[in-house]
Amino acid sequence: GTALAAFDSDGLKFGSDTAAANALDDYEEGTWSPVYSATGLSPTHDISNGYYTKIGNHVFFSMLIGTSAVSGTSSGYQLTITGLPFTSLNSAISMSSGSVGLAYKFVNNENGIKWFIGANTAYLRFYDGDSNTGAMTETNHLSSATASNRMYITGHYLTA
Repeated sequence: GTALAAFDSDGLKFGSDTAAANALDDYEEGTWSPVYSATGLSPTHDISNGYYTKIGNHVFFSMLIGTSAVSGTSSGYQLTITGLPFTSLNSAISMSSGSVGLAYKFVNNENGIKWFIGANTAYLRFYDGDSNTGAMTETNHLSSATASNRMYITGHYLTA
């Protein structure tokens, strides 16, 4: 009979496939530390847990992030979470987006926050789900109270 899988110098191949392009050549699991970031922002994180699985060029990630304090004097800068475990593919097909699964203890009740990973980046940018017209900025969204700014996010993007 036909082998179910074979391993060669290209990687793992399934069935009778012999094409190098179809070989699974990378599998990895790990952790990463998500961090709120914006110009002038100084957050202190009390929780920063990220997990990922990389299969080939697909990165599946999840995170829980929160702060115990937030300070800073700037305004108008887009809120991001930095520290993704891999830089996204430098191509329009690599751009990925989604909605935050759960967000609570922000300045206001945040509804439908959206995230976006652009080409050739290692961070998520956030957009206001209430207005859907512009970026979230730290000054009008992040709370400076303890145990605040909680987000649970799960997503997927492409890398090289």
